[in-house]
Formats: sequence, structure tokens, C-alpha cells
Amino acid sequence: PNERSRILNTFIATLGYNISSKFQTAIDYQFSWSHFTQQARDDLYHQVIGRVTYNFTPRTQANIFAGYSFGNSSDDRIEFNSFIFGA
Repeated sequence: PNERSRILNTFIATLGYNISSKFQTAIDYQFSWSHFTQQARDDLYHQVIGRVTYNFTPRTQANIFAGYSFGNSSDDRIEFNSFIFGA
């Protein structure tokens, strides 16, 4: 079987700006390195996201985000390059 045991290292950074108490924007960056322990495979993954948040109440918010993910793997079947969008 294809063993997926791995060591995962992740770094995340956010640069945000509060336009008002209800409206925030941010740019998020994530880097992950996965080292698989039972197979000869390493993955390097990056993600850059632009995010807008609106707080309706202190407990209710809406988020819209878009960005791009990219990276490489020692396994040629793995493809990380793609656009990301969500709400």
C-alpha cells in the first residue's frame, strides 16, 4: 500500500489591516514541507491568499478569499499549481 506517514513543517504569516471595526483585509502566506517517512517523497507547498472579512456581530462574520497555490513534489504525479477561491 501507499504509506502516507510523514513529518509536516508549516510556516504561516499574515499581514492584515483593519479598515474599521467591522471590515478587515489581509494577505496570508503559507509554506509547508512534507517529508514522507515510509516512501521516497518530499513535498514543498506554497499558498498566497488575499482575504476580506466583514464582522456582522462579534460572533458572526463573512469571508471572501482568493489566491494561488504552487509547489513541487518528488512524486511527479503530484501537482500543486492552482487558483483558490472561497466564501
